[in-house]
Amino acid sequence: MNLVLLMHKRMRSTAQQYLTLHLAEKKDNGGENPGRFSSGRIDAYRAILSSTLPDIDKEPDRVAQEVLTLLVGGSATTMRVMTRIVYHVNSDPRILSRLTETLDAVMITATANPELVQFWRSKSIL
Repeated sequence: MNLVLLMHKRMRSTAQQYLTLHLAEKKDNGGENPGRFSSGRIDAYRAILSSTLPDIDKEPDRVAQEVLTLLVGGSATTMRVMTRIVYHVNSDPRILSRLTETLDAVMITATANPELVQFWRSKSIL
């Protein structure tokens, strides 16, 4: 739990730094939302601060929470999907055999990196 609190504290601090930059650029633009900071880079903090989110909601805690949601939001879903795929592939010898044959056909060596299209074409799916 301490790690989560430390991470949130750091994210809040980063959000405060970005908010300070955002407000300075907004002031330089005559009150207009700068969209992108002068560096030209865009990241989660900048995207949230330059969004249509009302200014009253662009405070460090809220921005830090939004960034955290973006970072970890899809990990549990992805994990569940991958777990189910591995389970079903391994529980059906026909699927495992077909997958193995298909991969063997396009993976000439253990380090080969074939294009996805090549993989699908090998099975006449495309």
